[in-house]
Amino acid sequence: MFYLVVIFLLIFQGTLENLIGIGFLDEIILITLFLICLKKILLDRKEIKLYRLEKWIFLCFFCYFIIGVISDITFNIQNDHLFSLTSGFLSIKFILLYYMSRICIPELKIKRKNLRKIYYFLKAILFGYAFVGGLNIIFNFLSYVIKSVPLGFSHVAELDFFAFSIFTLMLFFNSIYKFEKVYSLNFIPLLIITLVSGRTKALAFFMLLLALYFMLNVTGKIKIKYFLYISPIIIWIGYDRIIKNLFSSKEARGVLLRTSIEIAKDFFPLGSGFGTFATYFSTTRYSPLYYYYGINNVWGISPEKTDFAMDAHWAAITAESGFIGLIFYLIAILLLFILLFKFKVEPKVKLAMTSLLLYCIIASTADSIFTSYRGGAVFIIIAFFINNVKNHTNKLKDEKG
Repeated sequence: MFYLVVIFLLIFQGTLENLIGIGFLDEIILITLFLICLKKILLDRKEIKLYRLEKWIFLCFFCYFIIGVISDITFNIQNDHLFSLTSGFLSIKFILLYYMSRICIPELKIKRKNLRKIYYFLKAILFGYAFVGGLNIIFNFLSYVIKSVPLGFSHVAELDFFAFSIFTLMLFFNSIYKFEKVYSLNFIPLLIITLVSGRTKALAFFMLLLALYFMLNVTGKIKIKYFLYISPIIIWIGYDRIIKNLFSSKEARGVLLRTSIEIAKDFFPLGSGFGTFATYFSTTRYSPLYYYYGINNVWGISPEKTDFAMDAHWAAITAESGFIGLIFYLIAILLLFILLFKFKVEPKVKLAMTSLLLYCIIASTADSIFTSYRGGAVFIIIAFFINNVKNHTNKLKDEKG
């Protein structure tokens, strides 16, 4: 139950930080899980059990991290190794949270009636936000109550992340416990919140999730080729944004992506090192690379306004760890997807387990979701799912009573 509370806190971190100033929950949770892991390993002598693919995933991320460290030692662009190392840890924070959660989070032991209450509590939250969001679309009344447009969150990206996380948790629980027969009705509030967020990527993911769900209902299976069938729809929805991101010479994301390839070539094969490009740390101590490549005057990247300098996650990976680091990173994400897909569980459980990772991948095309608290929350949820389908069954532990 404690870990469900942790997940809920992370899902709502955007609201907590925006309205009452409570931030850094993911860092606090990381330290807490680290201490719990030390206790379990050193004092309790708990054996660490991981799937073989998880060991390969860890190795890939470890190689990516080492490449960034070597690059920093070699080029020392920021003239502060500790600064760059901190940026490097931030870039893998989400995967550290994943492995610590895999070690720490036990199987969920909760009475069915109590889990049912939690399920309908989540449902009430989802419908409640959709209702308020729908009213706000019509009357814009929240502008008189909450200054932030996205229903109390500091950014619309946090709003759609919140909605998809709640929806996925509900899908996971309902697929196992069958709390309601017609789960598809929950797509209605999800669609409303997606429209309120107004993000192309969120709408694209919603269409992907909806199509997969109904394909699954018709065929009773979920296969990788289904993703290929739906991909043209996703490309069509996000076509304008894709063109702007990849080919624009004026928009920050397009500039960052194209410049990252130049950096990877110039600093071949290991990149420029952590904290040097398209990351939070590269803006707090403004990186010399922005000047060197002549992009310091681009709106959203300039020293005076760095709002969009962190909106190209893959630009940061490509530039800071080079092509080799990018390959290790991509392989790790692919292996995690394969791991989740290989579980012998009901198709809807499998959809719940894979959907948030797909959401992260889609969002990361123009967002630093992996390095934000949202990335940490997603990977803790994924670890929670894996721990609760132990032995490849489709049933959670259930204490009767």
